[in-house]
Amino acid sequence: MKITIGIPFYNAGRYLASSIRSVLGQTYSGFELILSDDGSTDGSLQIAESFNDPRIRLVSDGANRGIAFRLNEQISLANGTFFARMDADDLMFPDRIEKQLSFLERYGYDVTGTQAVVIDHNNEVMGLRTTTIPKSRGELFTAIPFTHPTVMGKTGWFRKYMYTGGADGFEDWDLWIRSFSESAFALIDEPLLFYRDPRKMNVTTYLSRLRRGRETFRRYDREILPAGLKARLLAMSYMKALTYTTASALNINGRLVDRRNSPVESRSKEKYESILNKLSQSK
Repeated sequence: MKITIGIPFYNAGRYLASSIRSVLGQTYSGFELILSDDGSTDGSLQIAESFNDPRIRLVSDGANRGIAFRLNEQISLANGTFFARMDADDLMFPDRIEKQLSFLERYGYDVTGTQAVVIDHNNEVMGLRTTTIPKSRGELFTAIPFTHPTVMGKTGWFRKYMYTGGADGFEDWDLWIRSFSESAFALIDEPLLFYRDPRKMNVTTYLSRLRRGRETFRRYDREILPAGLKARLLAMSYMKALTYTTASALNINGRLVDRRNSPVESRSKEKYESILNKLSQSK
């Protein structure tokens, strides 16, 4: 088997069925899909159980262990040569897996990601989320190379590095930092995923991610993160926390979310909306 797709989920009942259907409708069909329940209490597990497809493997132990644990669990269970991931509230373009597999087999990179179309709770197109591959590990501390749910890579590579337990919310950034100097990363410069990031953000979750980032930075030795840069990054993190807390109190945090996205041309927006409409009609 060439591809294992992993979706960990926790209380994702509103979107999980649509996410799963977007995977099952891929133009490349020779994959297994591992669904890992992280102790959901909203009926998400029952939604996952309702799908009758031999390609699906459902894992549930009733515990809430966090995304890093669940991703490592999926990587350990994967039968595919390549491992692709997605969040439970996102949607794949129909040809995402086909294009990423072709790219990896042709060029031999360890990990590839794609650009993403940002959508809100109601599937409205909000903008584009674009990234670039940093030229050095130092650049990684201020520029993340991948929108995490878009990545696909060699399963052996994921097993070599794994995710750091307890780094939930910062688990992907930590992974790229630790592996960068020994890895070959690349981007497919087109969107192949609808990434859900509504303007009304959960500030508590964002602040938790910032805190996990600071904890991770403090763990790095000087060889990875020089003391001067560490101090600057910690200061920036505290400043972000203050900015988002203030914006939330003033009910303007949507403006900060908008700043993460690039605008979408009207013709491209029509194309993305057409794909979304087809996905929403799939059963």
